[in-house]
Parts: sequence; C-alpha cells; structure tokens
Amino acid sequence: MKPANVTPEQLEEAKQQYEKALKLRDSDPETAIELLGKVLEIRNQAYGEKAFECAEVYLHYGELLFEQAQANTDYFGDQVKSAALQRARHVASGDTAGAAAGSGDEDAEVDDEEEAAEGEAEMEAAEEDADTPAAAAPAAPAPAEDQPAAAAAEEGEAAAGEA
Repeated sequence: MKPANVTPEQLEEAKQQYEKALKLRDSDPETAIELLGKVLEIRNQAYGEKAFECAEVYLHYGELLFEQAQANTDYFGDQVKSAALQRARHVASGDTAGAAAGSGDEDAEVDDEEEAAEGEAEMEAAEEDADTPAAAAPAAPAPAEDQPAAAAAEEGEAAAGEA
C-alpha cells in the first residue's frame, strides 16, 4: 500500500525512531514507549491502523506497556504502599506520634497492615510449599494375589484338612 499524506522523510524518521526505541527497550522503557507511539502515529497516518506495516510496532508497543504495568503494580495495591510511605516519612522526620497516628484513620491502617501481614505470610507459605518436595504419598496397597492361585491354595489346604 502506498503511503498517503506522509512524506518519505517522515517515514524514514519513523524508521529511525523505531530502531532507537528497540535499542532503548531495556534501558529506558518510558522513552521507548514514547518513540513507538510516535512511530505508530506516522505509520497509521501513512498506511492505516490495520496495515501490516504497523503490526510489529503494535506488538512491541503493547509488550512494553504490559511490562511497565507489571513493574508498577503491587500485589497489595496502592493503599498499603501509600500508607507505608507516609509512615516512613513520619519516622524519617522524627515524628513518632505522626507515624503512629498516620492519617487519622487508625482502624483502617491497622486493618491494612494486618491484611498486608496476612498476605505476606500466605505468600511465604506458598513459596515454601513450592520449594519443598511434597510429602511422600502413602504407599500403594500391595497388588492383589493372583486369584486362581489363591483359590487353588485354599482348596489344597481344605483337602489336606479333610484327610
């Protein structure tokens, strides 16, 4: 498909930005995301949103956004993280009363702390379970004896007892 409304210079610049974004992927993902967004704007304008020429850029752009979201997401959520940061600031400033009082919602903070502690304990237990080999399963029952042989033996005992 022939590019529409985009100059060859713009496409060349987009190509250079794309290559630069791939190089920055691990060292500076925020800049790489910005560059890939610009590349997508130019390629979408030139070829259309569903064009094959945009597919690889969409792939890398989506991967980087996903990785960044994973890196910025906490298991316990932002509330516990912000409460911990607030307490750390109070402690660092020497305000032990403020660190104990927090935002004034002590019950909520205590609940959050308890939930965080419980969650951490559950995570540690799960990790320990995953790291240790499973307990030996109970031994399987011994295989049943060959029934015809057992029946013959019983008959032989019965015959010997009659004689």
